Amino acid sequence: MSGAEGSSTYLTRLDSVRADVVRLAGMAAEAVARSTRCLLDGDLDAARGVVEGDDALDELSVHIEEECHQLLALHNPMAGDLRAVVTALKLAGEFERCGDLAVNIAKAGRRVHDLELPPRTRGLIERMSAEAVSLMRASLEAYADGDAARASALDDLDDELDDLQRTFVESIFEAHQLDGVDMRVGVQLALVGRYYERLGDHAVNVAERAHYMVTGWLPGHAGAARAAVRDRLGAADHDVDAGASAEEGVSFPPAAKARALDALDHLPIGVVICDEDGAVVFRNRFATRFVDARHGDALVEAGIETLRTAAADADGERRTRTLELAGPPARTYSLQMWPVPDGRVITVADTSEQQRVEALRRDFVANVGHELRTPVGALAVLSETLADEVGIRFGGGDDEAEVSVIARLTARISQEADRLGATIDDLLELSRLEAGDLRRTERVPIAEVITAAVEATEPSAHRRGVAIAVDMGPLEAEDVSVEGDRRQLVSAVANLLDNAVKYSEPGASVEVSGSLGGPDVVIDVRDEGVGIPEADQARVFERFYRVDRSRRRETGGTGLGLAIVRHVAINHGGSVSLVSREGEGSTFSLRFPRR
Repeated sequence: MSGAEGSSTYLTRLDSVRADVVRLAGMAAEAVARSTRCLLDGDLDAARGVVEGDDALDELSVHIEEECHQLLALHNPMAGDLRAVVTALKLAGEFERCGDLAVNIAKAGRRVHDLELPPRTRGLIERMSAEAVSLMRASLEAYADGDAARASALDDLDDELDDLQRTFVESIFEAHQLDGVDMRVGVQLALVGRYYERLGDHAVNVAERAHYMVTGWLPGHAGAARAAVRDRLGAADHDVDAGASAEEGVSFPPAAKARALDALDHLPIGVVICDEDGAVVFRNRFATRFVDARHGDALVEAGIETLRTAAADADGERRTRTLELAGPPARTYSLQMWPVPDGRVITVADTSEQQRVEALRRDFVANVGHELRTPVGALAVLSETLADEVGIRFGGGDDEAEVSVIARLTARISQEADRLGATIDDLLELSRLEAGDLRRTERVPIAEVITAAVEATEPSAHRRGVAIAVDMGPLEAEDVSVEGDRRQLVSAVANLLDNAVKYSEPGASVEVSGSLGGPDVVIDVRDEGVGIPEADQARVFERFYRVDRSRRRETGGTGLGLAIVRHVAINHGGSVSLVSREGEGSTFSLRFPRR
């Protein structure tokens, strides 16, 4: 085949691939629209059709990828032609993932098909769907027409979809409070909102690839800076490869480095790489959005700059910062910096969604807890009243056996009501702790904390025949104190003592001691109990986790004590740790910064 014929064949196949990409995008957009109707109308058959129809979309995506690989292998395209093939390859993946998200929306529709959605929730779903489909079609047109300017403008349109998604999550919480929508359904709907948001993200990725196909660079005001970074890293290729070859016998071709940089650009977090002097040598796409930003994003760049300038002074230590931006919309960013060979890495993660979901969970637990306290308390009082009434009316008669059974059952009802009440109280306490609620901070002597915790635990220890030994060490003599909430501090130590007593045999002893560990105050609680298997030690601070569930009724605990201890420690800038061996007992250590 002559060169002209080869070129003609290549262009014909490339045009065919582009047509397939357009068809794939249309299928994905149609799947999103259909899945939305399934969600809103509760049409199970239509939802099943969306799920089954995804196979055809996947097959077309695979066909496009195979064609692109053949174009690359057989025709060895260069420059602009290469960009066209790579763009088609990337777009096939983006639109295939759009189809997967449509399937997820359809499946969500099957799960909530019998729910009557509030009008505002329905309206927001329709708007998110329309916005997502519009973005997908606009990005496709930018690709088909080779319009770099239109591709660059799509990022602002995606912000509107992001705002809609945040409003949608807030509406779900309102529906839970005002309309009684089940929270499990609310979580499912929140995921649907996230699916629409991700559809917008994929549409922006398509637009950026279209921009790349035309100009050779991804859009963005920091594109030139990223190009300069790539040039700088490329200039060092020879030195890096030589060093790697000398030390490990491994070299990294430029293509592998370019692939690594491209992967960093697609991470959902910001990555800033600094050299040993703190100078920035690389920013990925997420991190460049804060350069020359205004309003809240400018504060994120200021946080990055603070960590960057501190990088040169950091002596091998990891540093973190949390930024809470009031908005609207309110956003939370977590910034972390830690050392790497010959430099530092700073990451920026948007944790707003995580914080929102956590707040929803805390509010849900608090609301349910408060609602349950009254009926549970009434249940306990009624069971006691019933027992007294039965004893008065029928005590001493021929029905003494039946009276005994009734008395035993009412006592059991009262006992279980008390246990449920204790669980609710602990849930409410844990909810407050997770919110970082330090109701009253003061300078608290640790010796007083230990004394109060021992006094609270001694009655149960006496009933079980367990002795509590106290060793204050240097705490009393030096009047060692911490800054914090006295009630929470006592609660943490008392929970550790209570656990130690419950899991000790009669005649055993529990020791609580205080000491100084550098700048920290250390409180150790040791027991001679059954110990904790090594496989379970990492999970004992989780809510409701129990090592031996067969002892749950025997110990009578709620399963929340150690979770409360951990959050008290965190809220006071401290930590809790565990050392345990089966058959030999356990030692829990609380550490708090000394004041």
